[in-house]
Amino acid sequence: MRLMRISTAYDGFVRSFYAQRPELAARPFREQYETIIDEPYGWCDLWTRFVGPLGYECFEPMTNIQPAQFQWAKENNVEANPADWFLPLTMAQIEWYKPDVLICNDYASFNYDFLTEARRRVPSIRVIVGWCGAPYRDEKVFSAYDLTLTNLKCHMERFREIGVNAAYMHHGFDPAILSKIDTTRPKQFDFSFVGSIVKRPGFHNERERLLLALLEKTNLTIFADLPPRSSTKGRLTRRVIDLVRKVPGGTKVVRRLPRIGHLADEPSLAPSAVDLADSIRRASRPSAFGRAMYQAIRDSKLTLNTHIDAAKDNASNMRMFEATGVGTCMLTERQSDLADIFEPDREVVTYASHEECVEKAVWLLKHDKEREAIGLAGQKRVMKDHRWDQRAAWLDGQIKKLLTTRS
Repeated sequence: MRLMRISTAYDGFVRSFYAQRPELAARPFREQYETIIDEPYGWCDLWTRFVGPLGYECFEPMTNIQPAQFQWAKENNVEANPADWFLPLTMAQIEWYKPDVLICNDYASFNYDFLTEARRRVPSIRVIVGWCGAPYRDEKVFSAYDLTLTNLKCHMERFREIGVNAAYMHHGFDPAILSKIDTTRPKQFDFSFVGSIVKRPGFHNERERLLLALLEKTNLTIFADLPPRSSTKGRLTRRVIDLVRKVPGGTKVVRRLPRIGHLADEPSLAPSAVDLADSIRRASRPSAFGRAMYQAIRDSKLTLNTHIDAAKDNASNMRMFEATGVGTCMLTERQSDLADIFEPDREVVTYASHEECVEKAVWLLKHDKEREAIGLAGQKRVMKDHRWDQRAAWLDGQIKKLLTTRS
């Protein structure tokens, strides 16, 4: 049975990946593909390695990586239009691979119309499975999936309310990561945060406030791809958008505008609410992806985890398993369902307020023995209950159940 997972990668990852391997862009597609999925970024080749042995032939392209996609098109005599290549080449790959199971990791890029057209063009597709673990705008796309997976219980409840077949799935950890990083060198950072800081509704506004509180009392190192400061032009654009939206039908007009249409439905924000604080910029290093990300977390005595605002009080983002998997003590929110995943304050350390987070961070950095014991306990729990091979076995069961109901 053929399984194809279509996904996209952050622009920052793509830039740094090819900057480190400038000769790769001219290499054959298979070489580029295998080099990309060998980097432990996102879900990389997880399904190939863990679902594959359960009876699947797998293909997991990151379809917005232009050098690889253009090379694939060249080798398969498919026209690649530089002005419009992303979706056409993704569709061409689906037609070429003819999967039985299509898994979609990007509900924003691959919308309802795209997936419906894929079913029409590729009759081999028997099941489409989607993933959603972040804010979304268009619920229609989820009705194109036969099953929607999510790590957020609040999302699952909403999907079921609107008649979408949804299931709750945690992220996990791949033990092979430990062979791809140096687990023996001394710790280089007291306290780290590795992630994004996106100041948009549902994303990381609470995260920014917490980072500011921690920076006052701790030596926190931030690894993040920070947005540029708002320019005069950017601030003027926001003011013009706000004015146009006050006119009847103005929001629809803004939606149709190239490059800024995505701002049409966002609330009005003062420049101070868009720009990041100077203290965060001073404490920040460039984003770390793949091996570099895992190494940065492993090299930290203590690492911070904060969930996206849309998670509400649900636990289970990727960082929870990545940090504990490499054996680093993790400080994370006291979410309502955290105890279903880790034992609070034994396998991970929890906080319920900015003040408590600061207090516990300061204490942990002064108590090496206790902090290291928590890191090892968290890693032991991950290896017992939260490995990707366990998630793959569960997913295999869900897919076979869907296939049975459609046979």
